[in-house]
Amino acid sequence: VDLKLVCSNGSSYAHKFALLSVLPDLASLFCSPCLQGHDPVTLIIPDITIEVVNEARDFLYMYGEVGSLAKIFGMKKVNEKMNY
Repeated sequence: VDLKLVCSNGSSYAHKFALLSVLPDLASLFCSPCLQGHDPVTLIIPDITIEVVNEARDFLYMYGEVGSLAKIFGMKKVNEKMNY
């Protein structure tokens, strides 16, 4: 786990590669060393609750469903499948 998502009521965690593989435009939020490195990165999304983020992340991990995460980050360009 190398991505911390700070929400309005707590923090959630995810894997950068998982989110970036389905939301390639999300990479624009990262500086180059953060994108290429292995150090944890923090994104602050203060208008979203941890419950919404956890559900969206879990749907991505369990079902490959990316729509909820795309909505959270306001991303329109999505890959329907994770690129490993």
